[in-house]
Amino acid sequence: MNIEYVPTPLYPSNEQELEEFLEAKSIASRVHALCQELATLTMADEPEFVEFPGDHVEFDRQSESDSRILENHRVDKWWDGLSYETQTDAFCAVVRRIVEGDIQKQGSYRSVLYETFGFGLDMYVRGMDCGYMTLHNAISRYDKN
Repeated sequence: MNIEYVPTPLYPSNEQELEEFLEAKSIASRVHALCQELATLTMADEPEFVEFPGDHVEFDRQSESDSRILENHRVDKWWDGLSYETQTDAFCAVVRRIVEGDIQKQGSYRSVLYETFGFGLDMYVRGMDCGYMTLHNAISRYDKN
């Protein structure tokens, strides 16, 4: 059997490739998280046999940065496709929740994400990537002064 090497571009070149890349990355992350959870449950029995997919793969900061760039591109494209009215509605809904969770309730980063916004655990890192943790910490420091 003859296998031909086909180089893949470093960055997706169109919207479909971008969506496929992000979906594959999301699936890989979920599989890795499930394997870690399963290993935690069985670790007391046979810790020496526990291995996670990807444990031997080192991810560098550049690949993390690349995925943030792709995610920002996807979200910006979504935003640009919204009508003006939908953009203003989204803005008002988000700001109202930030004021409620961060200023009125003085909630933690997690409590604002999970209780005020109603997001799941998957938003913890995504909130950091989009800058919400920086905003939350700035509000918290300002309120303490």
